[in-house]
Amino acid sequence: MRPFLTRVQKNGEGQDSGKKFCKFIGRCMSERGGRMPAAALKASQKVVKRITAMLTDALPDTESEVLIWRVHFCFGVMAHTLMNEDVLMMISKGACGEPEFEVTLQRMIDYCKGGLSSGSSAIAQNSGRQSEFFF
Repeated sequence: MRPFLTRVQKNGEGQDSGKKFCKFIGRCMSERGGRMPAAALKASQKVVKRITAMLTDALPDTESEVLIWRVHFCFGVMAHTLMNEDVLMMISKGACGEPEFEVTLQRMIDYCKGGLSSGSSAIAQNSGRQSEFFF
């Protein structure tokens, strides 16, 4: 996350252009879907393959299929944060604060680290039953 988001933050002049660029990148990450250009698809496949290989080494007890999904979820965290940081400010009425870039980045890293390194999938743990939520 750090190399990508640091690059995003440094593009553009001034804080406002950086925020606009973040929204643009977030939109690209979330809206392209099946319409992704061939060059972008190839580059994305290369990145996912590399990240998954590194995570397989770091988390040898986690199945490759599970890691691929967890990487997918981490990309979702980045896209959502890039696109909706201002929405969080409105919804929380400012309770989320206005953290510096590094604080937001570290929060995303901590969150994704927990997800990547969590135990085996819920399906395997529950023998095919759905997880229960008590709220």
